Amino acid sequence: MTVLVDLRNVAGGMMPPGILGPQAPVSHVRVEEAVAGDGATVARVRVKLAYPAKHRVRSSRNIIY
Repeated sequence: MTVLVDLRNVAGGMMPPGILGPQAPVSHVRVEEAVAGDGATVARVRVKLAYPAKHRVRSSRNIIY
């Protein structure tokens, strides 16, 4: 199972290896540059899950946690 989060008008940049190592249920995280349907640049965060898990997404200002 993969969860995608698109962050509009954000550059993907470089993520140091191992900064987000595997922690259950997350098995892999990748950040990539992409373009939205309307042409806006987005940083796409691709989170691969080892197994389905209960979720809750919260955000405050510029932070998603």
